[in-house]
Amino acid sequence: MNKRILISLSVIGAVATIVIGGTVAYFSDTEASTGNTFTAETLDLKVGDQDDPMVVTVVRNNMQPQTPYTYQGYNQQFVLRNAGSLPGTVSWTIKNVENSENGCNEPETSLFDTTCGTGTDQGELGQYTWIKWFEKGGTHGSFGPFNLFNMVAGVKVTGPVLQPGKILNAYMWLDFPQRLDNMENLAQGDGLKFDIEFKLDQVNL
Repeated sequence: MNKRILISLSVIGAVATIVIGGTVAYFSDTEASTGNTFTAETLDLKVGDQDDPMVVTVVRNNMQPQTPYTYQGYNQQFVLRNAGSLPGTVSWTIKNVENSENGCNEPETSLFDTTCGTGTDQGELGQYTWIKWFEKGGTHGSFGPFNLFNMVAGVKVTGPVLQPGKILNAYMWLDFPQRLDNMENLAQGDGLKFDIEFKLDQVNL
């Protein structure tokens, strides 16, 4: 066999090796998972079964001093319901407090009340009114002690965890007690106006 024939056979062998190597395959099996979807859960707080704008107006006229912590004539109940699918911690904060003076009468000026203008920070009703939150007819009791109204402005009150579909009867108790020094006379004719922001925060499981 001459040299040319040997070269030719070598070329054929190389080509055959390439062809065989290019046709090697492995067993395989493919399955498909279809129709995968993701849905977010919901967290939805309703107050008196209402969403924003929530029209729940508390009006208390002709407030007068009473025996301390025994009179319950200035109260309001808020029914808080978790209408979502996740548990959440309910809380509320008193905001936008306005203490209106509405002028000064003789009992006020006799106590040297000099804030007799029309500003929303000149009245004394919030200075002598006490507030307390508690659950009416439930097992959570009260949410903190009695505090002067002006001191709780902007302070968050934390309630219990509300499971989906559960409610909390949050009760706001306002008390305008008598004082031995008659300093409550400074609040005669004064006005108190405020907003309450209710909130439901997801519980981290």
